[in-house]
Amino acid sequence: GRPCARSGFAERLRWGGAIGQIPYVSIGYVPLSDNGDGTSSQFLIRKWEINREIAGRVAYPFTRADRLEASLGYRHISYVADAIEEVYDSGSLQYLGSRIVDYPAPSSIEMYPAGIAFVHDTSVWGGASPAFGTRYRVELGGVTGDLDFYTPLVDFRHYILPIPYLTLAGRFMHYGR
Repeated sequence: GRPCARSGFAERLRWGGAIGQIPYVSIGYVPLSDNGDGTSSQFLIRKWEINREIAGRVAYPFTRADRLEASLGYRHISYVADAIEEVYDSGSLQYLGSRIVDYPAPSSIEMYPAGIAFVHDTSVWGGASPAFGTRYRVELGGVTGDLDFYTPLVDFRHYILPIPYLTLAGRFMHYGR
């Protein structure tokens, strides 16, 4: 699946939203082992992790450089797994057949992420990146639901242009859980 997003503004308030579903598929293999009844089996294990999310974001600018941002969302992660068992005769290794069997998977997780941030940005962009200026973000995010944790973020960046076409960048960042 492909996430989609929409954004807009009303007066000074900037807003946006996104909805999406992303499946992750992984495959594992259990080699041939004796079943104890004259047959041997090998397993191809298929696992799916499906991430579904809906989120909204608003930003309110105080000045050209300073703004307050807030976000709120819902995220559901579900898991499904099965295995294809191939059965062989233990003596001759002749293929006898296959079947799909259940395989244990973790239970689903529901989370409600939210965050609030103050952003200051006086950087001036060049052709492909910031050329000079300063940017920083101080954010407190968190998740509640089946998992509970906080994610404080401090991100400071400074760009200088000592000579034309050369930008030096420095960054300090702390991201915690």
